Amino acid sequence: MGNFAYILGCSAAFCTAFYSFRLVFLTFINVPNSFKTYVEHAHEPGLQMLIPLFVLAFGSLFSGFMFKEMFVGLGTPFFEGSIFVNYTPTMLDGEFLNAFIKNIPLIFTIAGVSLSALFIHFGSFASDFSFSLFDIKMSNFVRTLYIFLSQK
Repeated sequence: MGNFAYILGCSAAFCTAFYSFRLVFLTFINVPNSFKTYVEHAHEPGLQMLIPLFVLAFGSLFSGFMFKEMFVGLGTPFFEGSIFVNYTPTMLDGEFLNAFIKNIPLIFTIAGVSLSALFIHFGSFASDFSFSLFDIKMSNFVRTLYIFLSQK
């Protein structure tokens, strides 16, 4: 019971780790893909921009607390049972699973981070490695699969 949900959850962990670390590599680690003049003229924002950002940050942090009564009603016990778990003895099944099965989401997450590093960070140095993500995307199999899936 629940095998399909478990497989989907593990796949979601892999995909989330892959695209999150892809974003980290493309944003902070790789060489910038911008024009040199744009990079040379980049600077921190002045006080004229920082003051509205701090006001918006303060509002975003505390607006949920200040306006929660307006959304859920005054004095309602809406959030009292939000972390309540109805414990039943049948929920003990997960305690006796094999350790490998429990760690599959962690393994998928590490695999997603590793593949992201391999394809995005190290794959950008195409002269050092014999593959790149572009070559994989342009292969016949992937193009055929894309055409098949896009035609529904």
